[in-house]
Amino acid sequence: MGAEYSGELVTDSLENMDCGAVQAVEGLGGASCTIATICVLYHTTAIYPGFQTTVHIGNIRQTAVIEGIMATGGIHTNDQASALFRFVRHPEYVKEGMRLLFREGRTKGIGKITQVFPIQPP
Repeated sequence: MGAEYSGELVTDSLENMDCGAVQAVEGLGGASCTIATICVLYHTTAIYPGFQTTVHIGNIRQTAVIEGIMATGGIHTNDQASALFRFVRHPEYVKEGMRLLFREGRTKGIGKITQVFPIQPP
């Protein structure tokens, strides 16, 4: 009877977890903004702040907005620059050094996370 009960708890908690969720120690939270060094593989024009794209980081797939680009003007095909990404839906657990891929339509780019801004408790 005890084994059934503990198994039910495990099953219930697994059903409520998101795919790719991380259970971590207290004080370790997600990030809503990250800076990444990116290279645009293809885009018909230039990418400017406000560009909304799907970001893939490991098993994370979420829409993000490029809030800022540390370069003069926009980023064109084959250009490299640092860009500030903000996740649209919810924070994600990411670390410095993780690789990312972003795409939107025919636009594609790759990069590496260089800085993470953790969520500050209120």
